[in-house]
Amino acid sequence: MSPIDCKVWYWEHLGMMDNPQYVSGFTKKLQTFCNNGIIPDYNLILTYETAYMPFDINALDIKLSYLFSN
Repeated sequence: MSPIDCKVWYWEHLGMMDNPQYVSGFTKKLQTFCNNGIIPDYNLILTYETAYMPFDINALDIKLSYLFSN
């Protein structure tokens, strides 16, 4: 929930972006999200990682600051 306006946000972490089947499955899932009003950077936070590029907590902090700053 947004600390600014109490809007509900969703967060999807994509942890296997180097796996083509996983990416294909997420593409379908994202279409379902969008069809149901769950839109990236409107009310859906997406984070990513691969085997060679692990999750970056600093990048998440920057994204959250951008989305939720006054």
